[in-house]
Amino acid sequence: MITNPINNISTDGLHRDTALYEDSHFIAFIQPYEVDERIEEYREEALALAENEPCDRIVIYAVLEYDEARSTLISADLMCKSVPYEKYVELASKLLNSCRLFFFRGRKEIDNE
Repeated sequence: MITNPINNISTDGLHRDTALYEDSHFIAFIQPYEVDERIEEYREEALALAENEPCDRIVIYAVLEYDEARSTLISADLMCKSVPYEKYVELASKLLNSCRLFFFRGRKEIDNE
């Protein structure tokens, strides 16, 4: 069984192609192992963005949807979106059963003056 290092999901089984989205727009079907390379690009961009975001914001850079029964990756939506922490919690609650969210919390301290 082959697994991807980032998401540790097997690529064996009936569903081999993964739907790739960028900012929720469909791009193409790709092999699951290619997702890791794409995620790394967005991860670096998100980390740089998080350095300038206040700590009450979250920078989401990937949402991976998977089929738990088959342990296969269904889709990857790559982005660099800064959202308030409350919105992130709301989104994470809705996607908890079928998706994994990759994010960084903002690095700047909030000035309460």
